[in-house]
Amino acid sequence: MGLFSRSPKDATTALVVDVGSGSVGLSIIYSKQGAPQSEVVWSYREFCLIKDTPSTSHTLKEINTTIVNAFLKLGSDGIKALANHEAAPAISDMQVSIAAPWTYTVTKTVHYGEEHAFELSDTLIEELAAAASKKALEAVTQQSLLSASGLVTIDNQTVGVLANDYALESYDDITTKDVTILHLTAITHTRIIETLEEVRSKVIPRAEMTAHSFMYVFYDVLKRHTPDTTDCCLIDITNEATEIGIIRDNILRHTSHVPYGAYTLAREIAAVSGLLKEEAYAFLRGGGDFILQKLTAAKQATVLEVVAAYEAKVAELFKQTGDTLAIPKTIYLHRDADSEPFFLEHIATAAKQATNMQHTIQPITPELLQNTDYAGDTAMILSATFYHEHSHKND
Repeated sequence: MGLFSRSPKDATTALVVDVGSGSVGLSIIYSKQGAPQSEVVWSYREFCLIKDTPSTSHTLKEINTTIVNAFLKLGSDGIKALANHEAAPAISDMQVSIAAPWTYTVTKTVHYGEEHAFELSDTLIEELAAAASKKALEAVTQQSLLSASGLVTIDNQTVGVLANDYALESYDDITTKDVTILHLTAITHTRIIETLEEVRSKVIPRAEMTAHSFMYVFYDVLKRHTPDTTDCCLIDITNEATEIGIIRDNILRHTSHVPYGAYTLAREIAAVSGLLKEEAYAFLRGGGDFILQKLTAAKQATVLEVVAAYEAKVAELFKQTGDTLAIPKTIYLHRDADSEPFFLEHIATAAKQATNMQHTIQPITPELLQNTDYAGDTAMILSATFYHEHSHKND
């Protein structure tokens, strides 16, 4: 079954939801077949506060509260904006993307070979995909962050088929002695899905909900918009996590994350410096020189040690790809625009630590995605682009 298995329509109105680790974005979009991009009817983002987080259950409660607050805004302002739109019909679809650490995205590989050549078939591919999915589920449930609560699968699909190590666009009429399946599985907290279903049923009860991991959405959109970049590394830095994806031959081969992001870093800086958490976050948003001037030389050094420790965490993440090769030289970095320059510098340092090479780091910008309607909210651009490019075809 495809991403949108019902019959395609010429025009649809959708609610696109981005559940980050520390914020929730909503956009009502009008998507018309043949248009270069969807039209933004209304958009809004609700943020969690930078609080101390004593446990995963506490931060999970925070993000669920943020989902509810965002939908309250949808019910008051978003629906009114839609009613004032001349062409857009009622919301029929609700597409959700969920970022790490709430979602754990895993790609697993299964090989099959015979002494004599054989023809690839739907049945064989499905059997190998099922085996890869089982391996992915086993890997995910071993993660302590997710195993502590109920889980639900939101993505379960084959992202690559290789015959004799060559990636196939289609496997019809292909004869080979060896086939490899790369399968992506994404699992999220059941409570997040339950909260989303609950608010959907109250505000837009006729809309049909689908959900994906943000890393899968990131990968899918990027490979369409940068077709010449077949090998690259994707990095998504949210408020509470840093996630990477390794793409080779246009196939997402590996994903991994650490539950450590911008808010996490700000809290640690605040703890060692005596700064308010908001001041520490301002340090990440370009106020470094001003903030450091408020500190003694000893505390300045301690802050820089915290930043260096974050670089080391990311460098270690780069080394855990399960790939004998170093991470690709091209890195696409996704982060909020306000703190993007800070993280670009430190991701570059971490990449060099991991590989002893210089890397080209390309921020994800509205211009790169050819959509400037979201005032720099690239997470919403990625999600809206994903919906627009999938909703008018019958997969």
